[in-house]
Amino acid sequence: MLNLNVQLADVDTSMPRLASGDQAIRIDSLEVVESKKTPGNFNLMTIFSTTEPAASTRGDVINPGYKLRRYYPLQQSETEGAPDFKRDLAVLIDAAMGTNQSDRPELNDETARLLIGRVVSARIKVSEDEVYGESNDIGMLKYIG
Repeated sequence: MLNLNVQLADVDTSMPRLASGDQAIRIDSLEVVESKKTPGNFNLMTIFSTTEPAASTRGDVINPGYKLRRYYPLQQSETEGAPDFKRDLAVLIDAAMGTNQSDRPELNDETARLLIGRVVSARIKVSEDEVYGESNDIGMLKYIG
């Protein structure tokens, strides 16, 4: 028999979340994955990580390396009036490479490899879900050199 007596009643088991604001994040990986909501559609799953200590929504510090994920659709949404899916992909490339409409490369395997390790500025937003609680959303990305 184990002889344990660990008090757990006051332990917070929620995941830490970044406070809203601008944050430098590094592109760690890119992977094409099938959409869970729409089989047959694919997304570019992009994993980012923080590069410096950051404030959490609870007021404590989150160490560098905190992971964030964003899915970029790889086909146009069938929803009427949906924005062009290529826009957010272009913003990702511009933020990572300092390009613009006149010199932006196409998104292919070579470009994807060049994105890995690049640091961008991201607008982080905290959203609240009744089922899942707080989550972080990655908003606008910008080039930081």
